[in-house]
Amino acid sequence: MMGRVASLPALILLVVLGVVSSAGAIASPLDPASAQEAETLAQPEAHPGTATEQPSHSGLTTANFSLPLGVLRIGDRQAAIPDWRLITFSDLPVLAEAGTWGSVSWQRGDAIADVLTVGDLQGGFDVHLLTMAAIADQLGVYASKGRDGGIRAIPLDKFGLLNYQTLSSLVRAAPALLSLKVADSRLVKDLIAIVDPTFVATGGTTLGELIKQHPKYGEISLSYLDLANYTIGELPGIEIAPIQNFSQWESAKLTEVPLLENLSLWTLPGKIGVQGEIAIATVQEADKGALEVVFSAPESVPGQARSLHWRVGQRQVGGMGTGDLTTVNQGLERLGAAIYNPSFKVVPHRVSRDEIQLVAYFRTCRQSGEGTAADCSPYGIGPIPFMVVKPGDAVFLGQQAFGAIPYSPTPETPALAPDESSRVSQAIEALTDNPGPVGLVAFSSTLALALVWWLWKGNPAQLFTLLAQVTRDLPPVQNQSQKHSSTRSRPNPKSRKKA
Repeated sequence: MMGRVASLPALILLVVLGVVSSAGAIASPLDPASAQEAETLAQPEAHPGTATEQPSHSGLTTANFSLPLGVLRIGDRQAAIPDWRLITFSDLPVLAEAGTWGSVSWQRGDAIADVLTVGDLQGGFDVHLLTMAAIADQLGVYASKGRDGGIRAIPLDKFGLLNYQTLSSLVRAAPALLSLKVADSRLVKDLIAIVDPTFVATGGTTLGELIKQHPKYGEISLSYLDLANYTIGELPGIEIAPIQNFSQWESAKLTEVPLLENLSLWTLPGKIGVQGEIAIATVQEADKGALEVVFSAPESVPGQARSLHWRVGQRQVGGMGTGDLTTVNQGLERLGAAIYNPSFKVVPHRVSRDEIQLVAYFRTCRQSGEGTAADCSPYGIGPIPFMVVKPGDAVFLGQQAFGAIPYSPTPETPALAPDESSRVSQAIEALTDNPGPVGLVAFSSTLALALVWWLWKGNPAQLFTLLAQVTRDLPPVQNQSQKHSSTRSRPNPKSRKKA
């Protein structure tokens, strides 16, 4: 009789496992496949043996990809790449889809220069290191001589950063203005007169002296003026000040710095990289009938061929730094590579048997503190049509592409709530204290009620965890002959308290 009773716990566990197995309609969060499906957009159902083309939400055609191309040669291979000497920010194709990325929003058809700020390009193109004079010189605009010609004739409203400046921040950005005679500056006199109509410039007082004598004048914002009525030449020295010297420089749109959007990307401080790998692009069918791009690079070590697999919608962990920007989109970005410069990355947008559409995504960056390195979000400002390649074409991949690792979510085992774990502990304790039929009945009843409870809550994964605990903690049940000759393997906690 005791042997039959002793086999009841095992039978109960088998019944419980059978019930849970039959509840297959409930997806367990411990199932990696279920977790991955939950994060992927629904795809058209594929017929057996038929590969499905990846959907193109923006409906890009070959006409959208208009960048001028050149040829890059590395060793005995060559590949077509954008001719960066001829490409400026204003030449980049417009954004193909509307979107929001962190605090950055844009509409379909927006120019990237109207969306990106100077701060977004730090750690990449580093345009904050430029001066207006350097930009003008690169473009052949007369900037080195003459007060009224060249860049000095540009209206001040074209330099949007000035709207964020006060007289004090302005002289910090361009110290040459400290020696500017107030009586000779129409702009300074007009600005001070707005808040102090009785002001009269006398003698040879300089702007530096005026701010020192009257600190309140230093706090007057240039935004009070209609800057279209003044030119850069009326603030001598601001054209040779680095953009990063000005207050709130990180927030200035690229179009708010005169001529910056017309500067060749090849000439920016953060250079375009042309060292790396040239691989052959092919298209193959992956799991579930989807198509993926395979880039095959020459062997760096004999017998060790290298290949890179990209699929539309695949993701990887991104971001740089420790600030809040790294958590945009849960720290994830589309799988691809920052082939030419860290400011943007190239990813597959649409893959078919006939062509591979590649698009570019930018990121947003900000400094989390003065003098600290910038924090950057994952790449997600896009897409911008970049290139179209055909299967069999050679493609330049840069130096970092083969280090890109697809993101695979790792599910966590759900933790037990305190009240749930305590109920199981009480049931085990009851069985431990009463190894006979009474304790077994109490344990079985508790376990049965727990089964109903957890199935009703819709999280059977917790039940597996609890069953593992029950199996681990159950005491051995002794037969009648061993009961009086052996001690229990686990001391009774209540008897320990009494002692």
